[in-house]
Amino acid sequence: VMKVDAEGVWIDLGGAQSKIKRSDLARVEIPVPPEADEAFKLHDSGQYDVASVKLEMVMGRYEGLPQDWIEQAGYMLADCHLKTNNYSKALEIFQRTEKFFPDSPRVATSVAGRARAAFGLKDYAGAVKLLGPLVADKEKVVGLTDADKNDLASACLTLGECYYAQGQKAKALESFLKVTALYDVNLPAVSEALYWSGVVFEETNNLQRAAGQYKDFLKTAAGSPRAGDARSRLQKLEAELPKSESKDS
Repeated sequence: VMKVDAEGVWIDLGGAQSKIKRSDLARVEIPVPPEADEAFKLHDSGQYDVASVKLEMVMGRYEGLPQDWIEQAGYMLADCHLKTNNYSKALEIFQRTEKFFPDSPRVATSVAGRARAAFGLKDYAGAVKLLGPLVADKEKVVGLTDADKNDLASACLTLGECYYAQGQKAKALESFLKVTALYDVNLPAVSEALYWSGVVFEETNNLQRAAGQYKDFLKTAAGSPRAGDARSRLQKLEAELPKSESKDS
């Protein structure tokens, strides 16, 4: 395979190039190239900038071809841009990859990712519109897999942040507490939900619950950029709460 474009796949036939239409492709068998394998490892270790450069090269050659690792690479590239706050690019790649793999079980991951990008672009109503049906459908499933719970954790966290940004604190709190109570396989989402539920409890004058959420957040995410703020909030609450309540929270 030389490259892919919107129309087809360009292959090298012993020095001569030929194009095959995408519609004529039933499946492909391409071993995971070393650069893709390296990019996956970089992504998983949190080196998103470097991973995205390598993944862009991989996708320029293989994007949309019907093979599992190629789909995975597309979503990893989108996630790299999401993690580095390049929301417009992340949204574009989520949409492109979802278009190539519309029947994939990873589509829920893509919807959650697109909603996260919309949240980053301050399109709160758009994010809620995407996530509402996703959460409703997933919550009907009996025996959720860890992958389902991971998607729901991300979705409910984003929903909560959108509702909070819109001033709907009761809805925000409900979404945050779903993450911590039901979908704790996604530890980063749980940590964020603990922090934000603490904020909502504090702002609605449930100070004991707020203190408890901040304490749990600091246990799980002491190195988070939010840790300093959480400690300051907790210290303020502990000064306001009676000593007996502070110890019990």
